[in-house]
Amino acid sequence: LRDLGPILRCEGISQHLIIANHSLLFDEKRSTPDMSVRVDVRDQDGMLCHREESVLGVDDRMDLCISDFLPKPATGEISVGSVVVERRAVSPGYRGTMRPQTLLEARNGTCAVHLQASSKVGDIWLNFLHRPKDERMFFGLINDTAAELEFNLNYQYDADEAVQPAMETVKVPPLGCRLHEYRPALENVEGLDDTLTRAKVSAGGRGGRKVYFLCASPDLDRF
Repeated sequence: LRDLGPILRCEGISQHLIIANHSLLFDEKRSTPDMSVRVDVRDQDGMLCHREESVLGVDDRMDLCISDFLPKPATGEISVGSVVVERRAVSPGYRGTMRPQTLLEARNGTCAVHLQASSKVGDIWLNFLHRPKDERMFFGLINDTAAELEFNLNYQYDADEAVQPAMETVKVPPLGCRLHEYRPALENVEGLDDTLTRAKVSAGGRGGRKVYFLCASPDLDRF
């Protein structure tokens, strides 16, 4: 089993990785086996920053502050990277609650999501409201291949009048990650507050890639 996700580090924000090896529905009759776990943390350019290996027995729990392994950013900036979690059963048994969870703690709020495996092909569509005064939107773009990957982001607006779609291109190095903020050109979105926006994210090639969508308050005190 292999899952990955983005990591953020900046002033007032910390991010944890939590893995708990409980039996499914806590059923002792169908006990989960011990699980071998490897955690790799990489910076935005794909360089390995930290590796953690452990064996989690039944009901064991791992909690790592993975943002601490990234380079410290300059004041007011965000350092970004990625985490890859690989899990293997030490012996045959029933899979339990081993899906990794990542917890993002900010000054005035906390959010969490489970990590997922990378995908090979296909476009990803995301819908959100264009509200630049109230929210900041970010795309966490992860390249899970050994070659540079180019992500294309196409924004379409559900407006009463015809609005020219906007497109941006982000290049991500091998095994790297980029945090791309949604900031379309003003001439494309002027007067479109609270308009439904459809974002299509696509990447060339057939290698692994993953996209996460993050929504934050203007001063990044809540995610």
